[in-house]
Amino acid sequence: MQVINQIENFQNNSSRKSILTIGNFDGVHCGHRQLLKQMLQLANGEAQTTVLTFSNHPSTVLRPHNPTLSLCTLEHRLSLMKQLGIENIIVLPFTKEFATQNAATFISHLRQYVNFSHLILGYDATLGKDRQGDRAVMKTLGQELGFEVYYLEEVQQAGESVSSTRIRKTIMNGDFLNAALLLQRPYSIYGKVIRGFGNGHKMGFATANLDIGTLCLPPQGVYAVEVKQAEKKYDGIANLGLAPTLQRRQTPILEVHIFDQKQNFYETYLEIIFKKFIRAERKFNSKEELQKQITEDINLLKQ
Repeated sequence: MQVINQIENFQNNSSRKSILTIGNFDGVHCGHRQLLKQMLQLANGEAQTTVLTFSNHPSTVLRPHNPTLSLCTLEHRLSLMKQLGIENIIVLPFTKEFATQNAATFISHLRQYVNFSHLILGYDATLGKDRQGDRAVMKTLGQELGFEVYYLEEVQQAGESVSSTRIRKTIMNGDFLNAALLLQRPYSIYGKVIRGFGNGHKMGFATANLDIGTLCLPPQGVYAVEVKQAEKKYDGIANLGLAPTLQRRQTPILEVHIFDQKQNFYETYLEIIFKKFIRAERKFNSKEELQKQITEDINLLKQ
């Protein structure tokens, strides 16, 4: 898979046109997956599959006072699309300047560098400033510039439309079963392990810590998890929250203790799959009391 960070850097190949889609693809949920699979079928190994997405959620620019929390990290999105077989991903920052473009200006510029024969969009997708690039506008642009425009039909689950907004609600409620149905995969957090304060290691429970600052999160607490690193899988326990006994944090962090592993996972990428809620996070009276509770939690999960 090729990741391109500027439209102008796209290596156009006149002999292999692109099947293109544009969107944020937050979560790469079952609706997104259906769209991407249609792209792959249409390409049929002859055309290239190209996704244009954004490194940040558009709401961080359009509603900076109240941005939407993401379902997954950018690295997670790219990994999921790679697994599906997408060849090219153009990742652009969503900026104020970008937001002021109308659909015609944006698509015309894009066509100079990406030779696409088909543009596939979600059923409710609009492009350009003030969402002016609706179906009628996009169909007209396709006729003028020489590409076909397809809109995916609405994807529903249990009689309701599948959307990132709906999935956020299930995650915030800790409803991993329905989240998995909507995502078409187990709910997980994927990211690079960052350096922590070493408190877990000092107590005998070394942790891999992941930054989760911009993500939509389940309720804070202790969870049974499965940890994936490339092709390897491990069982573990995770604390999602502020770690109030030993730290004075303002934002939550995900701390994962991987059972029976002594290797250092620092700066590697891990996927943390949430399996079961164990207990709510709380502040203990002492480090020793916390240590005893962690031991009990681990023994419970290992039974």
